[in-house]
Amino acid sequence: MNNRNFVTKDGKYITHSRHPEIISELDEVDYELPIIYFERDSKPIGAIISFALHQDSTAIKDLGYTGDYSCILSKKLKEKYGQDLVTVFLIGTCGDINHVPRNQDIPIKKYKEIGDALAKATIELYDKAEPVGSGVGVVKEFVEIKRRPFEFSEQSKEVSRLLANGDAMRARNMLFYISSNPPKSSCLAVQGIRIGDVFIAALPGEIYTTYGKQIKASSPFKKTMVAENCNSYCGYI
Repeated sequence: MNNRNFVTKDGKYITHSRHPEIISELDEVDYELPIIYFERDSKPIGAIISFALHQDSTAIKDLGYTGDYSCILSKKLKEKYGQDLVTVFLIGTCGDINHVPRNQDIPIKKYKEIGDALAKATIELYDKAEPVGSGVGVVKEFVEIKRRPFEFSEQSKEVSRLLANGDAMRARNMLFYISSNPPKSSCLAVQGIRIGDVFIAALPGEIYTTYGKQIKASSPFKKTMVAENCNSYCGYI
């Protein structure tokens, strides 16, 4: 894993690049693996698991639809605790995170490697789990956010460029993004869920890691998870 925002020799900030004059990463990654286990008769029957890494580590073009590494994680936990165990996976704040170091392509089996590693850590952490207390609470507010202008001429140019490069998938994603987001502002849901003394912050869009870490560091709760792409999508934050 690495942060994909970089600083170049001339002091510029660039993202997702193989620029030859990069000198350092701009921000950090988040290796925390928060887990809430649910038990019945002292045996796990479910788990909420969060990790800050994109769910697109298959590295196979035109593969179709895949459960990616969280699917491997779920299968491994079922093998360990039984097929009835339910896994809920929450993507952490990974808007600026890559699966592999800069200048490397994602290996074909990377999703399996990640899923196996997370499953191994999750199983090991079960023996160290502590009670989270009782009670459940939910709050949600809607916030109107102004959007950065993206003119029609710019949109057309970008879609044309993607199609000219043979990247139909990215062109489709761009068209979906354009059609699903208002041009001037978005009404976005910000949600908080409390399970005992654990707090889950559910945020829209793809959040940069530094914001997730700041929320966890300043949280008044004993344990805090921060999940992105919740309730609606609004691009990168």
